[in-house]
Amino acid sequence: MRSIQPISSMMSMIQKHKFSGIVGSVVLLLVTIYQPLLSQEASVQSFLEISDHAEEKYGPDMVLISGEKYHYPYRAALGNPFLTSSGTDDASVQLNGVVYENQRVKYDIHKQLIVLEFNDMTGASRSIILRDELLDQFILDDRLFKKYPQEGSDERFGQVIYEGEISCFYFWKKRYSVDSKVGQNQYSFSDPIRQSYLKADGQVTQYKGKRGFLNCFPAQERVQIKAFMKKNRIRIRKESDTDMGLLLESINQICQDEN
Repeated sequence: MRSIQPISSMMSMIQKHKFSGIVGSVVLLLVTIYQPLLSQEASVQSFLEISDHAEEKYGPDMVLISGEKYHYPYRAALGNPFLTSSGTDDASVQLNGVVYENQRVKYDIHKQLIVLEFNDMTGASRSIILRDELLDQFILDDRLFKKYPQEGSDERFGQVIYEGEISCFYFWKKRYSVDSKVGQNQYSFSDPIRQSYLKADGQVTQYKGKRGFLNCFPAQERVQIKAFMKKNRIRIRKESDTDMGLLLESINQICQDEN
């Protein structure tokens, strides 16, 4: 005789399988509808059959795939508008506080769009634009992106270099223009262009090189920071993301000691 599984066990299975959004709601509804059957002959397998039926009928999490369709009008252009050379990368995205691991994401840095790729219930490939008002942050190409203010417009996503009293982040973009080397009607994308910023006391300041970087700090602290950079042979334009993070960590310590 098959062992009887109580409804409470079925509820714990829902939590363990991390169903969310419309799928989770439908699973709960179906478990309730089929409660008399489940209480007599329920098993883990029967529960999973119900959850599979829910996802097959109602689709994946609707919060994740609630954006607009992404159109790609650059098929004749050289290059692409995406941050990485591969275009699509494995990523983790967080929407309304919920983290979705192992997603396929493109970051269009020409139009500043975060694009999710997925297969629908027929197996067809789809691309949608994740909604800015729902998207909290994402990790792409081992880089964390969060929203930062930009002058004259709304927030946009920037790459986090360091977070502290004095934070550092990068905005990324690409230019799309006629390539005079190829032909009059041939358009192409530039390489990714980095724009570097520091944020302190709610104030965001852009810098380009060593001088601009040092000018972001008060005169008293600037002397110590300049000496530290000289001693450690730091070249602002050429430092890796990791080394820039270590530099900002040291600068935060210098500023704390001054205060």
